Amino acid sequence: MGLFSRKDPARTTDEGAGGATPGTAADAPGQAVAPGASGPASPEAPEPSVARLTSAGLTTADAPGAPGWDVTPGALDGGVQHGALQAALAVWGRQKDSVTFHDVLRELAAGQLLLDIGSSTLADRSAGLQRGDVLAVAHQVDSAGTRVLLAFTDAERLARYRGATGDLSLAQPAVEVAAQAVTDYEGLALDPGSPDTQFIAYADELVSALGDGVRASGPVKRALAERDQPWPEVLELLRDSPSLWSAELERPGDGSGVAGIDVGTVTGEHGETWSVLHSSPAEVRAWAPGASARPVAFAEVATAALEAGHAGVVVNPRGPSVLVVADELRALVARD
Repeated sequence: MGLFSRKDPARTTDEGAGGATPGTAADAPGQAVAPGASGPASPEAPEPSVARLTSAGLTTADAPGAPGWDVTPGALDGGVQHGALQAALAVWGRQKDSVTFHDVLRELAAGQLLLDIGSSTLADRSAGLQRGDVLAVAHQVDSAGTRVLLAFTDAERLARYRGATGDLSLAQPAVEVAAQAVTDYEGLALDPGSPDTQFIAYADELVSALGDGVRASGPVKRALAERDQPWPEVLELLRDSPSLWSAELERPGDGSGVAGIDVGTVTGEHGETWSVLHSSPAEVRAWAPGASARPVAFAEVATAALEAGHAGVVVNPRGPSVLVVADELRALVARD
């Protein structure tokens, strides 16, 4: 098994535990990309989804039976703006290809989105959903007759879509919205009515991008995006995560055969080599178009990195990312 790599300015910070120096590499989307990222979409990548929403509908539930949704008072304040997702959607609006498609989908693993519940019946909004209330979550049907859940990246885009029909919205983790779009609907429409950011992904695309257990892609991505957890907790999260992936490319052999499989690495600013982990298949495909996403365990990659003499592991090189240095890898592997 070989390696494919790119020169990447892996930076370290003074933060960390036990003398370790975790850091960031490519904190902004688009900074760290594998070979081919600026080229055309892979022939194996899904065609970007472009569909028209043609009719509206509501999914209703009597309170407190609103399975899956957080219906506490705090979820009703509408104070949400998913800036990272908005940025990815804006790029998708200008250029539709496999990289921009997966840049959008990878951002669904973190942050929050707003659901349109403007047609709900709530006796006391300040108390959240109570017995006797009716939660009505808006969805639409696209031009092919597919039912898609609606979600919005901020209140302004929701208001633009809804007009003067009320101001009720429900803030939910984006990964939960994606998971519900897979289990209870047939897809997800983001920011309908906002031409600069509107986007549709169908259930099979969401599963392909975030993994069979959609929710499992969330914890690591959230930790890297929000930067609010102590570093030892982040290391434990990585060690135990059920959603880690490596990027693999087939190496062509003579004729039409395959000589082997190359695994993605990153070259740091001092020439050192870092192994690479991703928190979802979408992270792999946005970083290395044409690569296959293979599920891996942290211990597997950590052990391989140490045996190869690598400086450590970079998690999510497309950004935001962190570095786990070799001494930390040894400590984590020794505890398994």
